[in-house]
Amino acid sequence: MQLHSSGSSTVSHRFARHASPCRLRSNWPRPGRDCRWDIGRCPSAHDGRVPAETDIRYRRADFSEVHSFEARQAFVRNIAHGEAGINLADAAFQIAAEDDALVSHSSVKLPVQQYAKRMQRMAEDIARHKLSHMPSVGSDRDPEAILQIVQEYLYTEQKFQLPLTNLSGVPEHTRVDHPGVWENAKHAYLHETLISKKGIAAVLAVLQADVLQRLMKLGAVEFVVRTDCSDFTRIPTFVILPGMTRRMITKSDGSLLNTCTSDAIIQILRFLKRAYWPFAWDSSQGLAADSRGLGICGGFADAAKVWHSARVLVPQP
Repeated sequence: MQLHSSGSSTVSHRFARHASPCRLRSNWPRPGRDCRWDIGRCPSAHDGRVPAETDIRYRRADFSEVHSFEARQAFVRNIAHGEAGINLADAAFQIAAEDDALVSHSSVKLPVQQYAKRMQRMAEDIARHKLSHMPSVGSDRDPEAILQIVQEYLYTEQKFQLPLTNLSGVPEHTRVDHPGVWENAKHAYLHETLISKKGIAAVLAVLQADVLQRLMKLGAVEFVVRTDCSDFTRIPTFVILPGMTRRMITKSDGSLLNTCTSDAIIQILRFLKRAYWPFAWDSSQGLAADSRGLGICGGFADAAKVWHSARVLVPQP
């Protein structure tokens, strides 16, 4: 179904629910009937018809630059708190929100709070159904047993897992023309991992660290752990920090200090750089390399060549 406008201009039915009731009619205009209710004409308006394409009420607004800028600024403010003060889950969501705005050109922001509520529900589910009936050891619950329950909940019951390509799909020690063909950017976004249950180890580290912090805020966990991110080719694990309690890392505003390395965020950004890199990528290049030998700087050499060639072709003043 389409709604008529002046001349041959039409407005798709998907915009009908956003239009003013006084400018719509429920059926097609028929000869001999008053057609004042057509799109672009209202009984209270002037007699001229307004083409829908030029009507500002139906013009599509692109807020992608605004949304991406706001997400980038939020990310900068977040990481400015330093290693102990950064909220890794928020940082991962802010990265996803910026990319989503630039790729989708949506007029609506990525609903990161809705995805954060999923992690909150997981923490509440663990506390209510997994830990409430758990036997205690002495006056405290057994930390090792709690961590095992959290790991089993995330990776057995919820079925979170690493993708088949693991850390990267780019072949080792080789040169590829388009690294994005080999990488699936969805595996590096926290919200996509919550949907598909697949994500690289860095994202899973952020996820499980955040769930454990939420358990601490719920009072279900009293001990402190760090998330082991020494090897991004496997599912991350917890390491108990002996002698430390929840109260020791609780700030005055009730939030908790971060105990997962920010290397997880760095690894996410490296993965996304490969996924969206427009030049060739040499996985054997770079002074530094990740744990699989994929050169961190493998794409800059080709980019520099393209840039140099472009400067040579452009006449200099």
